[in-house]
Amino acid sequence: MATPDPERTYLHVRHWDYYKPGEERVREKMSMRCGCKAFVKIKWNQKKDYWFFERIRLEHNHPLHPSPTVTQFLRIQKDKDPIVMGIVDQMHRCDVSHNTTVNVLVELYGGRQNFTFTEMDLRNRKAANARKERENDIPKLLEFFREMKAHNEYFYYELQQANTFEWLFGAFKNCMSGGRDPRCILTDQDSSMAAAIKKVFKQTQHRLCRWHMLKKYKAELKKLYKIHDGLKIKLVTLINHPLTPTEFEFAWNELVDEYGIREDDTIQGLWESRKLWVAANFKPLYCGRMTSTQRSESVNKMIKGSGFTGHMTCMSKFARRMLDFIQHTNHTAGGETHWSQAGNWWLTLQPFDGHLSRVYTRAVYKKYRETYIYSTAFHIDPHPNEVDVYLTRGARTMVPWDRHDIVTLVPGCESDQYKTKKLVKIAMAAVRACRKTSLGFEKGCEQLSALVEWGESIAKGTGASHAQGQRTCGYYGSLGHYSTGCDLNPDNINKKRGAGGSLRSKMGRKRGRPPTKRQLEDEFNGVA
Repeated sequence: MATPDPERTYLHVRHWDYYKPGEERVREKMSMRCGCKAFVKIKWNQKKDYWFFERIRLEHNHPLHPSPTVTQFLRIQKDKDPIVMGIVDQMHRCDVSHNTTVNVLVELYGGRQNFTFTEMDLRNRKAANARKERENDIPKLLEFFREMKAHNEYFYYELQQANTFEWLFGAFKNCMSGGRDPRCILTDQDSSMAAAIKKVFKQTQHRLCRWHMLKKYKAELKKLYKIHDGLKIKLVTLINHPLTPTEFEFAWNELVDEYGIREDDTIQGLWESRKLWVAANFKPLYCGRMTSTQRSESVNKMIKGSGFTGHMTCMSKFARRMLDFIQHTNHTAGGETHWSQAGNWWLTLQPFDGHLSRVYTRAVYKKYRETYIYSTAFHIDPHPNEVDVYLTRGARTMVPWDRHDIVTLVPGCESDQYKTKKLVKIAMAAVRACRKTSLGFEKGCEQLSALVEWGESIAKGTGASHAQGQRTCGYYGSLGHYSTGCDLNPDNINKKRGAGGSLRSKMGRKRGRPPTKRQLEDEFNGVA
């Protein structure tokens, strides 16, 4: 046993015991003596060359059958079925998460308690497969490139050990058949990349990504927005507005003078590099209306977010996954092409509708249809007495309160102004108050649901207000009469009117309880 260093003090973390210099360290064991007398003695017969049991004693003084959750951790009890392990390896190659892999095995075995291995065994197997994939990574990558070249003569790859972007841009230029330089390249603020672009692409205009530029000063701009009220809206509007370079510089000077921030380091940094990232300076160039690296960033997010690659993906596997991603995008584009061949269903018979159905994509035309339906859902008339107030009639759909909270949903425009805006303000205050606690959430859901039922019953004329004598039209929701006496109800067209102009039924019966048999007999005798 090794002698511990006399000048070093050892700490046993579990029991917080300190070992003195010169004292031997005592390590805990995984097993414990219990005085069990059971044993097995095996011998080898040298003459006949075989093993045999000479003596066996099975008297144990401890339980022999632990729970199934414990036997999984015993090496002798582990049984890794090759077929099941093959399925596990296949899921690991497809980057299936550990929880999903375990859930699949749960379905196969009928529960975790029936596993003949542990979940840590699955993690270790995945790590071992990952180490195996990284072995000879570059030769595997070259082999994949040669396979692609054999299947596609236009496949291009080039290898060189270089530490600069010059070789990368040169390889990109050769890949494009040595054609002319691109008109514009958008990058972040990488200085080495900017220097390489000047050397390789001599006729290319280099511009900076607007998103990366504003992100660089995000913290400083946030402080300025907090100090100066209204600065954020004006600054963002100035950057995004399609001005000419001269107009942009004039508007910028007015803005910084208005808020007195001309000498701020953040504002000066944005101003000095304005020709490389402001949209006004992109007008002489064709960039497909792009002022940032959103296309490459979106592809990067899609590859990582959709599970094609991860931070542990090796180079050879990354190349194959990129091929899978390209095939996925081609498949999606093929589906869009197939469905776009069928013409859009016209919303109306107007010629402009047919023109829009041809020039718009299906997604854009769907947005147009929704907007058109909402815009023709009702008739709008100006209020006869109030300014900037409009009344609606003939509503055929529910009007969104957030867009039309000043209109009146009464066809005859006879009721008072609709109080949606006020009700929404009170309802949102109730929501914010009830969401703070679980008790408030449950009570709020209960009370609001009851309030909705009460409101619907009032609108239909079956609620508490009906018993109290308050008349509510169940057809249009107006006050002062029921749906059976509403002039605008089409069911009342054939009903007769009384002397006072009120509606009566087809038989002309008056309001009140029907006469009894005796009352009818007395009335008949009186007439006779």
